[in-house]
Amino acid sequence: MPKYEYSALDKNRSLRTGTLQANSELELQQLLAQKKLNVTHIAVLPEHSRKQAQRIRSLKSYKIAHFAKQLAALLKAKMPLLQCIELLERQEYSPKMKRILVNIKTALYDGRSFSDALESMPSVFDSFFISMVQAGEASGKLDISLSKLSHQLNKAQQTKRKIKNALTYPAIVLGVSIIVVALLVIFVIPKFQFVFENMLGNAPMPVLTQFVFETAIFIKNHFLSLLFIGIVLTVIAKRLLNPKALKSWLLRVPRVRGVLIGIALIRFYNAMGTLLANNVPVVKALEITHNLFDITYFEKRMLFVIQRVREGAAIGNALQVIPLIPETDISLISVGEASGNLPEAFLKIAADGEEDLEKHIGSIVSLLEPMLIIGLTVFIGGIIIAMFLPLLGILDKLSYI
Repeated sequence: MPKYEYSALDKNRSLRTGTLQANSELELQQLLAQKKLNVTHIAVLPEHSRKQAQRIRSLKSYKIAHFAKQLAALLKAKMPLLQCIELLERQEYSPKMKRILVNIKTALYDGRSFSDALESMPSVFDSFFISMVQAGEASGKLDISLSKLSHQLNKAQQTKRKIKNALTYPAIVLGVSIIVVALLVIFVIPKFQFVFENMLGNAPMPVLTQFVFETAIFIKNHFLSLLFIGIVLTVIAKRLLNPKALKSWLLRVPRVRGVLIGIALIRFYNAMGTLLANNVPVVKALEITHNLFDITYFEKRMLFVIQRVREGAAIGNALQVIPLIPETDISLISVGEASGNLPEAFLKIAADGEEDLEKHIGSIVSLLEPMLIIGLTVFIGGIIIAMFLPLLGILDKLSYI
């Protein structure tokens, strides 16, 4: 028997909502009519289970941040949580987000808490998000917790956007250069080969020129096959390549290493500051945030930090087992812990770290751009030289005429 949700007006014109099982909408209307309720809305509730909810794929962070921001605003206006979710569901156009809201609404109808509803979708809401919600529920300040969550997620998104914006220009230059070289190889160079062979006759071509011509012919004859192989390899690499393994390899590159460590530490500091500000215990906050690094080295070391804090060590002293954390950061954390301002200390370090990270990324881009231009100049210059070398032979041949 299907389960329906309904909205109805009672004899005092007050809105009543709830769920009922019935064989059809008509039967449901009859049941509600017996209770002297005038139906305004009926919808079939989908079958809900934790297993179904877990199959929902991950959602982009900016959408989660937008959801948290909207929900915080509605809760701040003193609207009940269930009505907030129903309102957001009605105005949502994304099928995936709508399904998430339906799952949350169904869990709330079943009497479960908001955090419990989120826990049933671990691929969408991580432990940090859920812990912040639990802290908000416990303190009765869910709207404030959600506002902080939205702010935190937006800051993380801004950091990603800055990195992407910094790499946009080099990527465009590289992309345009590849297209230009491809056009030269496919359409222009073969015509030069035909001209040179006719003018040089049986005379051998320079080695560099011959290599360029043979490469151009091979690419032209197998262009579609090479393109297909490239696409297939890219798809396979995305599916099989472990992001953590890739980061471990990138950590060996000097300047990139600094950026990756900076991003990981900023994420950790922001999360710790936000959790502690919501009265989450230090050990619990460390357990939640140790997976946010997304770098195997940090995650393993954080297990030692958690153990030492459990044993009674100060968090500043415990973090010394991670040599990659700057000593100045550890000193500020220790001072914040001693003065009772630990959340503010974490958030202040994160804010300063974001400024340093932006400068670091700028220095990498300023180094990358000239290297890219030099590399392209050498490559294209080599092709031009290869085209001019046969001309020298032709000029020598003409000088004897």
